[in-house]
Amino acid sequence: MKGSTDGAMPQSALSELLEALCAGDGVDLIRGSVFSGPGGFPKFESTWEGDRRWTSALDSDPEGRCVMPDQVEVPQLDDLSELGVVVEVSEEPGVASVTAWAKDGSSVTCTWNEIAGSATIRCIDGDEEWLDLYREAVSKVSVRSHRGGVQFLVWSRSEGVGGELLVQVGERVMMRDVVLRM
Repeated sequence: MKGSTDGAMPQSALSELLEALCAGDGVDLIRGSVFSGPGGFPKFESTWEGDRRWTSALDSDPEGRCVMPDQVEVPQLDDLSELGVVVEVSEEPGVASVTAWAKDGSSVTCTWNEIAGSATIRCIDGDEEWLDLYREAVSKVSVRSHRGGVQFLVWSRSEGVGGELLVQVGERVMMRDVVLRM
């Protein structure tokens, strides 16, 4: 990248990039592409010189100015080792999965993407997937011990709507999904 020896993006280039992304224009300073990411956020993914990657999800406020979506609160992966779950970290930045098993043999996998602000819950009984839920506008993901099992909670909120998806994994899998106008 011109004018940069350490691969860091100059502040003026960052400002120009954000303006271009919101306007939908191309960007001359960086090789890459703009596409619609999860949640409808414009998402920019680019390969820098030296194959350094930078990925971001953006949103716009009511006046059309670019803003970053709220940070998604997720569990500290090191804290989950005591729960008897399997933790998988993706090569994609900000993506992780946690799988727990019920005593009846069913499994539940919660996958979140901090950058996209999304989460997925998948429930499998034997070889059959019986539930696949996807949430956008996620504000918090929680994985914790609950009554001898594991509890997954996914909170989401968007303009005028808030939701809580609860999945308990113990003797069997139990779920509650609530979406309310705020």
